[in-house]
Amino acid sequence: TVTNASGSRSLTKSNWITVTACPEPVANFSATKDTLCEHDCINFFDLTVNGPTKWQWFFPGADVPSGEDTMQNPINICYNTPGCYPVTLISENALGPTFADTIVMPCYIVVFPIPTLTVSPNITIIETTSTPLFAVGNAFYYTWIQPADSSLSCDSCSDPIATPTHTQWYVVTAHGENGCPVKDSIKVTVVKTFDIFVPTAFTPNGDPYNGSLKVRSNGIKEMYFAVYSRWGEKLFETNDLSEGWDGTYNGKAMSTGIYSWYIKATMWDAKQIVQSGNTALIR
Repeated sequence: TVTNASGSRSLTKSNWITVTACPEPVANFSATKDTLCEHDCINFFDLTVNGPTKWQWFFPGADVPSGEDTMQNPINICYNTPGCYPVTLISENALGPTFADTIVMPCYIVVFPIPTLTVSPNITIIETTSTPLFAVGNAFYYTWIQPADSSLSCDSCSDPIATPTHTQWYVVTAHGENGCPVKDSIKVTVVKTFDIFVPTAFTPNGDPYNGSLKVRSNGIKEMYFAVYSRWGEKLFETNDLSEGWDGTYNGKAMSTGIYSWYIKATMWDAKQIVQSGNTALIR
């Protein structure tokens, strides 16, 4: 209807207006699993309906630098600390952020601790003898991988006896109350006899060969090793089998000559050995 000073006139016309349904998104998701052990990683899967085009995830407590992710299906989301963690997903479609949908799942991820585990140190034994092994911690139970020679007295106890016929690694798994595992291993070296050897000469001349005076042994548990000059002055001492004398004293290279050494050792079979001798330093 249009009106001016001269009056009014009307026109009536009909037309169709088409209204298309524009459904809002409904956010939803799932995960590879929702019960984890420390340091486990999982993948998440978007299940949002009604054409999502943008996603924003929040993973409090996870190993994600910003705590969030914008991929449709985030992968390798890792949890390193025991606890109960929520997950949030905000999904958006072509309608824009005003109509985005949010789903918050409190305590969706439950992370259980792995048990503590301490095992026997590596050990050397004489052939045909046995040695006890141990695995201690707060585990619910233990399992050992039984070697082919069946040299363990049991494979489900914490303290089996090992009687290997050759050098062997023993692997134990500690299982927490919630099933979370942790592994460790012990090496048992088998030798025919225990012995000690100190070279009769060494050449500390800078090349990679025979440059230090070291005790060589296949069975020392504890030791004291010392080197003396011809006048009885102590030049070097150590309790570490991997350390050797480099032919110097107070930073000064010692001259070519004969030097004395002394060793007192306790072997793995509890035998006490005391030896002494002479070694030539050659430059």
